[in-house]
Formats: sequence, C-alpha cells, structure tokens
Amino acid sequence: MRSCLLCTLGTSPMVVTELLRYLRRTDNGLHDVVIIPTKSENVLTGANLLVGAIRSEYPDVRVHIKKLSMGDINGEESLLDYLSEFVDIVVEERERYSVEKIYLNVSGGRKIQAIISTLYAGILGMDEVYDIIDKNIENVNVNFEKVKDIFQKFRDTDDPVGLYAKHKKELHRVMYPDEHNLVFLKSYVIKFPRDEILKLKRAIEGISIEDEDIEDYRLKAYRSSGLITFDRKRTYGTELGKIILKGLA
Repeated sequence: MRSCLLCTLGTSPMVVTELLRYLRRTDNGLHDVVIIPTKSENVLTGANLLVGAIRSEYPDVRVHIKKLSMGDINGEESLLDYLSEFVDIVVEERERYSVEKIYLNVSGGRKIQAIISTLYAGILGMDEVYDIIDKNIENVNVNFEKVKDIFQKFRDTDDPVGLYAKHKKELHRVMYPDEHNLVFLKSYVIKFPRDEILKLKRAIEGISIEDEDIEDYRLKAYRSSGLITFDRKRTYGTELGKIILKGLA
C-alpha cells in the first residue's frame, strides 16, 4: 500500500523529519512527503532544507513542495482558498501518485490550518492525524539558533541535497533529534461510510427533494455543516460544499 505524509509547515521544519522517521519504522510504503508552506521566506527556506534532510536519509521518498498562493488566513475568503488548495493536494496524491493511505501532520503551520485540515480529514478519506510534542523544546530552539547561518543558505539554493550533505554534521541533530524527548500524538480519524459519502455528493451536486430518497434529517445535517442549502424543491451546494465535493472519493 502506497502512503503519503501531508505536512502544513511553519518555522519548525524538524517536525516533518521527526514524524517521517517515526512512521517509516512501521510503514515501508511511505514514499511521498507533501510539504505545504505559506509564502513566508523563512517557511520556504525551511521547505528547501527539508528536501535536503529527507533525501539524505530516505532517497526513495519523493518530496513535493506545494506552496500556498495566500499568506495568512485572515478571513472567510482566505480560509476557503486554503481549504480548496488543500483538497486539490489530497486529490493529486490519490489520482497522480496512487496513494491509498494518508497521514496528516498538524505540528507545523498556523493553528487555523491545523484546525481546518483536521476538521475535514475524515470526510476527505485521510487515515491518521499526528501532532508532536517536544519535552525539551528549549534545547531544540538553542540548537536551531546555532545553525541559523547554515539555515539561511537554503533560501536560494538549487541543490538542497548537496548543501545538506555539506553541513550534515551540524544539521542532523536538529532535523533528527533524540526521540526520547518526543511524544507522537495520534488522533484516529472519524470515518464516513461509503453510502454516506455518496448521499452527500448527490446533495452537494443538487437533487430534487421530491424525487430523491435522502432523508430530511440528513439534509438538515448537511445544511447545518455549511455544505448545502435547500428549498422546497431541490438542494444546492454552497461554496464550501463545492470545495469538499472535489475531494470526495
């Protein structure tokens, strides 16, 4: 079974390599890591560093950097934009790379990214959500500060793998720290039965209420979730609903 790891990224890139190392011990099918940075220069620099760090230790892993088109999420429009791009990434992993199992790492990125990604993880068919707690975070910050000058070299490099190899001695303890201080918190994703997904798809696409057999209480639940509206005759997908529809397998 081919797996992938989706990671929203903030200013602590090591949360990606920490979880990858942890998961690869039990899942040899994990060959794709998707890094989702914002447009922040420091975050993008960390993404380049991750390419070098991951390819150095796991040459069989494909690293995808999917830079978001927006900056911070600061309103409903940017929230929907983020969710739309996130859904597109999930769909691409399934359709282009034949991924069957998806891990979601919410240790990095903005809090709202973690919330919205986790909220729709089940309905989008993801399998496990992880957060990482470092019990010795002060020491991590000190070590990261020590390699700050090296870190900045990844801002414009065309060869992150070669650059990481050149500075591996200094960087490795930061990107792959002692696991004794790490706690990996796994949240099981609430799964939706296939027939429920099919009913939701039909409701978002639009159905005649008189001619279809979707129960009234389901339609009200979908409406309360912000995915549809309806009148006496038919249902209508909302903007949110149409975004989620793209990711319903």
